[in-house]
Amino acid sequence: AQAPAGLAAVSVDDVSVTGIARAGDRTTAVLQGANRQTFVVHLFDRLLDATVTAIDDAGVVFVRKTSKKSEVVRKNLGKIAEAVR
Repeated sequence: AQAPAGLAAVSVDDVSVTGIARAGDRTTAVLQGANRQTFVVHLFDRLLDATVTAIDDAGVVFVRKTSKKSEVVRKNLGKIAEAVR
């Protein structure tokens, strides 16, 4: 099997939100990975270990699925992530 590439190879732990853009009713976010690579993401885009479930003016909400549970992770624009329990 081929290893994932691009956004699908990046963990939610390794991204920060560097921008939010709105065009009509469509909102996109700009994420930056640990290697300074930039990704434009939309609702329901998948990372290695999480899915984008919401984008608002303040940041991005991801749901990270592990073998035992799902965890909601919110990353705010320009700030450190906080886990919502």
